[in-house]
Amino acid sequence: MIQIQNVNKKLNTKIIFKDLNWKLTNGKVYGLVGPNGTGKSTLLRMIAGVYQVDSGLITIDSKPVYENPETKKELLFISDDPFFFAQANVDEMKDFYQLFYPNFDNTLYKQLSELFLIDLKARIDTFSKGMRRQASLILALAAKPKYLILDEAFDGLDPVMRLALKGLISDNIINNQMTVLISSHNIRELEDICDEIALIQNGVISLNGDIDTIRNSYHKYQLAFNATMQVEQFSTISYVNIEINSKFVIIIIKNESDLHLLEALKPLIIEEVSMSLEEIFVYEMKEHGYGRNI
Repeated sequence: MIQIQNVNKKLNTKIIFKDLNWKLTNGKVYGLVGPNGTGKSTLLRMIAGVYQVDSGLITIDSKPVYENPETKKELLFISDDPFFFAQANVDEMKDFYQLFYPNFDNTLYKQLSELFLIDLKARIDTFSKGMRRQASLILALAAKPKYLILDEAFDGLDPVMRLALKGLISDNIINNQMTVLISSHNIRELEDICDEIALIQNGVISLNGDIDTIRNSYHKYQLAFNATMQVEQFSTISYVNIEINSKFVIIIIKNESDLHLLEALKPLIIEEVSMSLEEIFVYEMKEHGYGRNI
């Protein structure tokens, strides 16, 4: 289990995190999303023990991760710009990974290289961005870490490789009880692979939970009335967003008990409309001030 307890972090004079708390239980895929500049990559680096927290504690299986080589053997972090030695090929990087990860699976390494069609003898610095990402994923999955942390995992991968990566992650969850944490700007990429997703903004995690629970926390309704409506008529309702176009209204609420207040306005038609996870997160970010004037 990864546990983040009351973590505070500044970069220069900017407060990145303030009393941040989050718990990641084993054998799940977690997604991390948030606006640009909110510290997603910084958080991943702190969990991986690359950055030290200013205060608070990050533990993996109840052990501090920072400057703890034994704990780091259980964890593998791929940044948004994967590291490779200058002029190295994939086989040479494999030899390096084997020094630190005792569970490295050479058979799986060969299978993955055939799946991704990577030349293991070619210099990595001649690879495209997508091929470099594929090389890093081959090494990471073959290392069989207990915890795999991916920053922008799907960046640079074509649709076929994205689908393959999702399948490989799912297989490792089932076969090896791996715990995976993925940050991404693309919520749709995470929606069909993650068990839980967290939204980070303003130094804290403002929304966190399993996907179905998050989806069920928002309700979007289309209403039609026999007269032109005004926003004041909805003042008793705690809505997240409302759009009024004469007699037609689209309203989003988080409290399902407000439904009877909508019904009390006697609409001619009231219909609930499904919301995508991306739409929910957009409204959640706007509710906390991000992009409100856009």
